[in-house]
Amino acid sequence: MSVREDLLQKRIFIMDLDGTLIDSRKRHAVVMEEILAHTKRSIDPEEYMNYKAEGNSGLKYLNEVMGIDMPDAREIQQEWKARIEFSGYLLTDELYPDAVSFLNTVFEKGGVIFLTARKNKTGLDGELKRLAILPYADYTIVADPDDAMSQKERAVSVIREAYPEARLTVIGDTENEYELAQKFGLECMILNCGFRSRQYWEKRGVKTYSCLGDVLRELFRTA
Repeated sequence: MSVREDLLQKRIFIMDLDGTLIDSRKRHAVVMEEILAHTKRSIDPEEYMNYKAEGNSGLKYLNEVMGIDMPDAREIQQEWKARIEFSGYLLTDELYPDAVSFLNTVFEKGGVIFLTARKNKTGLDGELKRLAILPYADYTIVADPDDAMSQKERAVSVIREAYPEARLTVIGDTENEYELAQKFGLECMILNCGFRSRQYWEKRGVKTYSCLGDVLRELFRTA
């Protein structure tokens, strides 16, 4: 048995990417800014992302904050969804400052599985190579954003079957990861620096962490 396989048998870190390891918030705002520019409208990127960090949708922002009629708002949101993973926009993504040090540590302690929702799998592969984090993943599992939760649930079921003795830890920043961990009764570490705010999670009674360094300290303080 290889060293990596031995680690996977004992402990596995199931990692989200966007909002967890990769800071893609700028991309989300830039795409919306460019779409709205064609309609002679503009947004405050910080306000837009802060609004979404409280659990609100982009569609709701367009309709309720900007006052755009719902049919037009839906059309704009559909265009945003179509463009969000264009390769040129992916170049605006960057790693969180502590992502590499975090990955260096967990890679030595257990198996690492990237579990993410993306449409553009080729773009994701290029991004992981550009950001130099692909070698940290023992496996990369990509779900379709239109069916993300059920596909991620199936992925976790397969992981549990393949590694029944492993301790699994889910690390992410949204309801998706939290609910996935809850469903399977898994340890879960939720960040509040990505696509959901600390205040949002506090309202739900969920403990969160402000950075990956804090997650790391908690993981191995209680290990």
